[in-house]
Order: sequence, then C-alpha cells, then structure tokens
Amino acid sequence: MKAMILAAGVGSRLSPITGDTPKPMLPVANKPVMEHTIEMLVRAGITEIKANLHHLPHLVEQHFGNGRRWGANLSYSLESTLLGTAGAVKRVQRFFDDTFVVLVGDSLWDIDVAAVVAYHKACNAAVTVVVKPMPQEMVGRFGVARVDDDGRILQFQEKPRPEEACGNLVSTGFYVLEPSVLDLIPQAEFFDFARDLFPKLLERGLPFYAYCYEGPWSDIGAFSEYYQVHQEILSGSYSRLHLPAREVAPGIRLGHHTRIHPHANIQPPVMIGDYCRIARGAVVGPNTVVGPHSVVDEEARVAHSVVGAHTYIGRLLELERCLAYGRWVVRFDCGTSAYIEDDVLLSHIRGRPGGQIWSRAADLGISTLALIGGLPIFFGLGVVARLTRQPTIERTWRLAPVPGQRLPSGAPRMRPVQLLRFSPHGAVGKLAERLGVSRLPALYNVMRGDISLVGIKPMTEEEAASVSEDWLRHVGQAPAGFTGLWRIQGGDDLPLEETLAVDAYYAASKSLWNDLRILLWAATRRKR
Repeated sequence: MKAMILAAGVGSRLSPITGDTPKPMLPVANKPVMEHTIEMLVRAGITEIKANLHHLPHLVEQHFGNGRRWGANLSYSLESTLLGTAGAVKRVQRFFDDTFVVLVGDSLWDIDVAAVVAYHKACNAAVTVVVKPMPQEMVGRFGVARVDDDGRILQFQEKPRPEEACGNLVSTGFYVLEPSVLDLIPQAEFFDFARDLFPKLLERGLPFYAYCYEGPWSDIGAFSEYYQVHQEILSGSYSRLHLPAREVAPGIRLGHHTRIHPHANIQPPVMIGDYCRIARGAVVGPNTVVGPHSVVDEEARVAHSVVGAHTYIGRLLELERCLAYGRWVVRFDCGTSAYIEDDVLLSHIRGRPGGQIWSRAADLGISTLALIGGLPIFFGLGVVARLTRQPTIERTWRLAPVPGQRLPSGAPRMRPVQLLRFSPHGAVGKLAERLGVSRLPALYNVMRGDISLVGIKPMTEEEAASVSEDWLRHVGQAPAGFTGLWRIQGGDDLPLEETLAVDAYYAASKSLWNDLRILLWAATRRKR
C-alpha cells in the first residue's frame, strides 16, 4: 500500500515563522509535523510514500532524504505552480496502483491507519474521508459532511457558515482512495478534493464514505492551534506518538546531553530537547516545550510556551503563552508577533551551545597579520614616546579561564595574564586613543595564547571575586578575548552587571559565524 503527503502549502497564517521554514517542517513536540505523519504511516505498514513540495522544498528533502531513516521509501513531486490537493495527486497518478492513502502535511492524528483502510474496503468505497465531530460554531473552517446511518456521505460543504452547515462532521484531511477515482481529475489543472472532486463523486453516485474518528486531531493552521496541539501532547492525549525525549520524572521529558542547573525550576508538564542548557534560577514550565540546542539563561521564565530550536532566552526574560523562534516572539492568543533586535534578550543560536569557536591556528594567523599591518603605528608611536620621553607600553593584570581545566565545582580554573596596551598617559596614549589602537599590543597576548581573538571580557581580581561560581561555570565555556560582544556593547565602560549578561549570551551562542560577525563589527566600528 502507498501514501501521499500533501506538503506544498505555504502556511501564510503562520507567518513570519513559515518565512524560512516550510509548513511540514514546523516542529511539533520537537519533531517536524511531517515526521510524525511518516512514522504513523510506517507503523501501519505503509512504507511507499510520495510528498509534493513547493515552498522551500530543499529543506524538506535535506531533512528526510529518501526516508530510510524512518523505514520508508520517500520520493518527492516538486510543484513550481500549486495544483491543489487533488491536482497534486493526479500529477503522480502512475505512482498509485492500488488502494492508497492521502494526508495533509500540516495535521496530526492519533489514529489507527489500518482500521481506516479496513473500513474503506469493507464499504467498497471509492473514497473515504476521515471526519471528526466538532462544535457547531467551529465547523466553518473545514469541509463538512452529512452522512446516513451506514456512514455514506450524502452531502459535502466546503467551509460553510456555521448556521448553514449540513452537520458537525468535519474533514480532517485524511483520505483513502481507489486509483480509478483519479480519472475524474483533469491533468495539470488546479483541482481540490473538497471543492471540486467530492461534488463529482456525489453527482455520479459513487460510493463516498466517512470514517468517524473521535480521537485527538490537530489542524495546525494557526498559532492558537499550534499552541493547543502542544498542550494536548504534553497532557498525554496523543498516545501513539513517538516523542524524541525520555521521561525522567512524571511529566518531565528531557533530550540527550541537556544540562539543567540544580537551582533551576522545571515545572511539569514540560519537554526539553537535546543539547539544551537551563541556567541557575530559570523557570521552565508548566506546559512548555523547549527545542533542541536552546538556552534558557539565568532567572528567565518560560511558561505555557514553545521555544524553537537554537533559541537563546536571555537573563530575566519572561515568556508566557508565546512562541519564541529565533528572534521572533509570537503571542498564541492573538497571533501578533514581534522581532527582537537585542541579542542579549532573544536570538538565534548558530551551532550547539558550548561548541568550539576558534582554533589556535586562526587566532595565531589573524593576530600575526594584524600586528604586521600595525607596524607603522608601533613605529610612529615609538617615535612620539622617544621625543616626549613617555612610556609606550603598559601592562595590566587580568584573569582568564584556562582552556579545558575546571575546578571540582565545575567552574573554570582562572589564571592571571599580563595584557599589553599602549600607555593611556601623555601624548602617546592620547594619540593611540584617537586612532582607536590603544589595545593593539594585546594582539601579542593572542599570539602567546594568553587570550583568544574573540571571547568574554578578561576580569580584574575584584570582578572575579564578586562573581558567583555559577556564573563562572556558565561563561567559562568561552575563553577570554581580545575583543567580543562586551567590546561592542560598551567596552571597559560597560557596567559589570551588563557585562555578565553580554558574556552569558556569548558563551551560549558562540560559533564561528558569530565570531566572524564580532570581528567585522570590531574592525568597522570605533569602540572604547
């Protein structure tokens, strides 16, 4: 038996999230919704699957490939122009040689697929539609069927007004069809199941049946529904789903390699994905899903919300009944969205929290080139210093994390380093400050390996003494740097509390891309 997943929709009602994410890839319980559908089909023994694609098709293909990871044989039909639900199936008519299943790619069921197919065959149906009873006031969003006592569909209305609806049984977007039905669909034309094909079935008196399903079903067409499906999953309504997390306590599911601070507060029901970090004082839950590779920083609170993958939730930020997706925050109750430009509050993390940044070779190469390029500056300031009899280079002691070395508490081992800079006193210092090169000699420290090119701010002894071990454990994943976000945000004049917030974000989101961006900022913007 074969199946087709209708996955070509744009998902405009879920904008801006679907701007860079195809609708079938929208994560539900930390899996693309289409992945849940594939797993459901495979459990029923349906492994030959076709999916039609239109919006950002390469992202779907990259994730699923040929489907072998899920025990399926998955192939694709690329539509440059949308053909509608029935038109998409007609386009791949040769794929179907027997009874087959068609499902929309943006819905979720907890259904026995084999039972639906058995019902279809027992009725000798040409088409069977899986329907579900809904409150009368909600039927206007769906196709509505009126059936007789045997389950045969007598009338079908596409999105009628609730007061004009012929019943309360709505189509869930799950169909079982016989191949002969495809002869009723024109070739290469936009043709829809509900609007075009089903009226033809009724006109010709073909056996057209409804399978009444009363279990959980979600049509993920709007943010309110996206929120609701997560609440139902967390409550255990979807018993057949394979969830990508282990239950470590009642109502608490955690992914692999996820770290939760002992003083974080996890309130069930909650699901947290792989490679996440929940910091000290953070509150996560109830009714919350956190996507993989995400960070909820110190004293942040996330409740009744969904956090997308690779998302940084900054210190003290509070989210309730929201979707946080990269830099976007969307309210579930009204669908309004906001774009957050402040990295320290909310942002997209590229790569895995705690991953590597620069290699020693990159630090050495770039700092050497920069020092060579700065030789005329060294020579000029040296001449000024000689004429004015003023010191050129000043040494200051700072503390920096020792790479790979940690105390029993988990905090990094700190070592004193002697950082170089042009002396701020006299004519030499004023000229160096005016040129924006007062810290250029510290590139020698980068060459020596005392600090990295990009990292957290090197601390004074007084600052280190006032910082908790928890914070040190948090930021110690990153090395001290010649430059960094702290330099861009205010440099040495940045208050300690703000420096901690900036460095906490950097430690959580560090990646090669972020470091390159910081270097570009440092090279093109004059900072203190």
